Amino acid sequence: MTPRRTGMPAVTIRRALPGDLDRCCAIESACYGPEGATRERIEMRIHRYPEGFLVAAQGGLIVGFINSCATRRDELSGEELKDMVGHETDGENMVVFSLAVDPPCRGLGYSTMLMREFIGTARRLGKSAILLLCRQGMVAYYRRYGFLHRGASGSTHGGLRWQEMRLPLLDTPPRGDRAPS
Repeated sequence: MTPRRTGMPAVTIRRALPGDLDRCCAIESACYGPEGATRERIEMRIHRYPEGFLVAAQGGLIVGFINSCATRRDELSGEELKDMVGHETDGENMVVFSLAVDPPCRGLGYSTMLMREFIGTARRLGKSAILLLCRQGMVAYYRRYGFLHRGASGSTHGGLRWQEMRLPLLDTPPRGDRAPS
């Protein structure tokens, strides 16, 4: 799906660059408020794992992004991953930190394009699975891409209750996944 209107420039999905930091920070803040990643965390993610940080740009303006780390872990309740503690570029799993689209640009297909490209990137990198935490209201959204709902997470980030999701990428049986609820 390409969110184009007549005369609108094409959308480009690419790796984030250091010069994208300010725009990514503004989008993160608009989407997640005080629960969002700090400028320092976003900058660290761009530098430490650029292959896992994709931006969607239209006409040179970043309208959304997805960022992650890689790890051998299969459990997401610890907060330390957000600071890239435990990040291993060759880890079998990619862990999504945030998928964010600038609020005025929502509903135009940017998140779908980012998620599809991210899944393709994870496959090209030979990852076994993509893991993420989301709010209950987003479980159905991620299921559209094949994510399995693993139930409530032990994470209490922002004082909220989070749900664990897992997208198996290889033919090996996933560990600990439950049937969709």
